[in-house]
Amino acid sequence: MSDDEQATTGIAELDTDPGTPPEHDAAHPARRKRNANRAEREREEELAFWRGIFDSTVGRREMWRLLNAGHPFETRFMVSPGGTPDSLATWHAKGEQDFALRMYHAWMRLCPEQIIRMHQEHDPRFGAAPRAPRPKGD
Repeated sequence: MSDDEQATTGIAELDTDPGTPPEHDAAHPARRKRNANRAEREREEELAFWRGIFDSTVGRREMWRLLNAGHPFETRFMVSPGGTPDSLATWHAKGEQDFALRMYHAWMRLCPEQIIRMHQEHDPRFGAAPRAPRPKGD
């Protein structure tokens, strides 16, 4: 390659595989339209999926159980068996809580009416009757 050719070759051209098509290509409007249609279809499918789950009593109950496994609405401070603070276990619990809250906020964004109904059915802070603890064998 001559010095003139090196000067006109961009960094992007050097770093890409020539056989790989670019992800966003303004030169192909049909591809852009297909990608936009696919993204819209996937958003609609996602909404239909979550609404289908939260429209059923069983779905709301199971999602409540799944959500509460991450303890999203409580702060947990972990201690060792000897009673001293255990910072690693506390940060682990914080990670679980953060994940559960991300999931909860995604649900609230997609179907807030059903999430409120889930709270009313299962959350004692929203007037739901406290449930008896499940036997350890279940």
